[in-house]
Amino acid sequence: MIVNWQSMQWELLHQKAAYNKSLNALFIADLHIGKAAHFRKQGIAIPSQVNNKTVDDFGALLNHYKPNYCWILGDLFHSKNNGEVEAFFEWLNNFPNVNFKWVAGNHDKYYHENPFLKAITKPFVWQGLLLSHEPLENPELPNLCGHIHPAIKVRLHKRDTARFPCFWVQPQQMVLPAFGQFTGTHCVNPKATDQIFAIVDDSIVGF
Repeated sequence: MIVNWQSMQWELLHQKAAYNKSLNALFIADLHIGKAAHFRKQGIAIPSQVNNKTVDDFGALLNHYKPNYCWILGDLFHSKNNGEVEAFFEWLNNFPNVNFKWVAGNHDKYYHENPFLKAITKPFVWQGLLLSHEPLENPELPNLCGHIHPAIKVRLHKRDTARFPCFWVQPQQMVLPAFGQFTGTHCVNPKATDQIFAIVDDSIVGF
């Protein structure tokens, strides 16, 4: 779905990312790479396919849009270095023409780095946008962020409700849904001036 925000057109994707054609940039948040392996180390049987699906979906977006820039808005990783993290760094080499930028999130506290990708540890201004992991309070510039894994609860029938991940678009802030397969959601309470774009199966539905 194409929406206008801050005098620019944004394509909100049911794959839980946003693309800006004028900037040729893909924006994505909360992948939590390595979370499945972290849980397996704790004795919880989470299949590796969970992590693989996140990486495969990310690659499909990069191959389709061929962005010049890809901004990862925090919680790229989940915990300490593990095999899934190391494999991800190797996987990044499949996209030599993409300029990856990574604003570190709270789960990125170990700052896994290699020469191909280094963490930006503070909110960063780029092309008039204030890019951060956590939503900033009263930002002076349009703030694009993640962190809260936004979702909306929708009443289907008198007693039945469903929860859908969403893009939470406010006048000065856009919160992206969590991209990772192995993540929860948090229901938000939008104001009358806000827009909600929910991900329902393979579609985007505005509220």
